[in-house]
Amino acid sequence: MKNDIRVDYSFYGHRKRKRLALALNLEQSKGPADYLIDLWLRVAMERADGRLNGWDETDIADAAGWTGDPVKFVDALAATGWIERDGTDWIIHDWKKHQPWVAGAEARSAASRKAAEKRWLKATNNSGNADRCDPQCDPHAKGNADRCDPQCDPHAKGMRAAMRNHARRNAPIPIPTPIPTPIPTLGESVLESSSVSMFFKKSSTDPPAASPPAPLTRTFQAETKEKIQNMAIPKVEEEIYGLCEQLHQKGIFVKAHAFANSMLKSKKNPRAVLHALTRCYLKAQHAPFADNDKSPWAYCVKVMGVENGNFNENDHRKDSPALSR
Repeated sequence: MKNDIRVDYSFYGHRKRKRLALALNLEQSKGPADYLIDLWLRVAMERADGRLNGWDETDIADAAGWTGDPVKFVDALAATGWIERDGTDWIIHDWKKHQPWVAGAEARSAASRKAAEKRWLKATNNSGNADRCDPQCDPHAKGNADRCDPQCDPHAKGMRAAMRNHARRNAPIPIPTPIPTPIPTLGESVLESSSVSMFFKKSSTDPPAASPPAPLTRTFQAETKEKIQNMAIPKVEEEIYGLCEQLHQKGIFVKAHAFANSMLKSKKNPRAVLHALTRCYLKAQHAPFADNDKSPWAYCVKVMGVENGNFNENDHRKDSPALSR
């Protein structure tokens, strides 16, 4: 028996809703149901378990698109049974019952990671005598795996990639959360990994610099949507970090880093995040936001609501040759 429907995140702030209100000559483009739907969509994007931890009345009203008194709005939601208190946090009433798929997103991710680890362990166990090297490698590999190589080679010639201490895992490398801030100086070294950039300070044994290092700066160059779509993920992550720094330094969006962290932690498409921040930067050049905090955040969320699905679909088409023909 079918007792529910699916609503895509792109419905949040979709232009067709505003056009419908204009076509019907409505004084207000949103009614009670619209506030509820927008609140649910924002919760699904940013608080998948339905617990609004860290959200106060203003955050809840902003998520729903309510522009009046936020306390009055939240009191009305609570009085009519749409939200309720659980300790110090607000929660959506019966969220896990009505939204089991969204609420189980973190559990599915954990299960996927566990399955990836299991496949890796299986591959390692089937790698011949490389496993026999592990007992004598482990005591030497702690803190300095390279010291283990001389005694590993006789046991695993040509199979070093199968060793536990050197293997490339088949689980995806996570995006750093939070993105490091402030931006590193020239006195710090940068280690580029296959998917993310991690910053490490110089060792305390290194000789001191002759003079304080100058800050590392970069000039922002807006990338087109098409160019972002064709970027490799490591490049996208690098651009996100650089653009967040620009938005913060110029006072356009002081919480740009927090926004990017929130979106990436919620498994949003990194290309869509870069596109939303780019749109935010360009909009501020022509029509500055009323403030440098909530207005840019709300604007970027609206862009994400429309573009995240588009970028996911394009990525799927690139990965599926049969669909791209």
